Amino acid sequence: MKILRLTTNVFKGLGKNKMRSFLMMVGVIIGIATLIVILSITQGANKKIMARINNFGPNAIMVHSGGGKMRGQIRGPSTVSMANLARKDLQNISSIEGVKIVSPFQLKMDMPIKYQSQFTTTTVMGVMPNWADAWKRGASKGDFIQTEDVELLKKVCVIGQTVKKELFPDSNPIGAELLIGKVKFRVQGILQKRGASPAGTDFDNL
Repeated sequence: MKILRLTTNVFKGLGKNKMRSFLMMVGVIIGIATLIVILSITQGANKKIMARINNFGPNAIMVHSGGGKMRGQIRGPSTVSMANLARKDLQNISSIEGVKIVSPFQLKMDMPIKYQSQFTTTTVMGVMPNWADAWKRGASKGDFIQTEDVELLKKVCVIGQTVKKELFPDSNPIGAELLIGKVKFRVQGILQKRGASPAGTDFDNL
């Protein structure tokens, strides 16, 4: 009985203050709608970030010498020195439980590369054949770096999608010779598209 009387009084109050009730209802609806939109945007952003992380391999890490901080996007000198990492370091890392692949590499940034009249700058990496397995990224066309290429010191390279667009916008780069610095290399493959890192670095500009 008390509940019925209370409900009746509530509806009478709402009837007397229709405008105030309407404004309160609109405010609640807008608040809920805003919360839903914010949650949707947050979930969408989280999914996008996680997709990028998974794209680069959630269990892959990069080890470099010298200590200090390494930010998400590399800036500074055009050469990142790994001189202090020795073969012993490679063996020690390989012996850690849970480590499946260790792939050493050398990296130079802002290197000039040229094909005929086309010119651009890119990040150049000297890698081992197992780099493709470590980063889950092989060649979408042609071949990745092979063991024979390393053993025979062949001057071959694999280029990213951004470099392909810059130097070979309307042609097939496989088999073409380009200049990296002042040294000729033959293109034998095109890397799988990877896109930007969570920090915005273009990982197709290789």
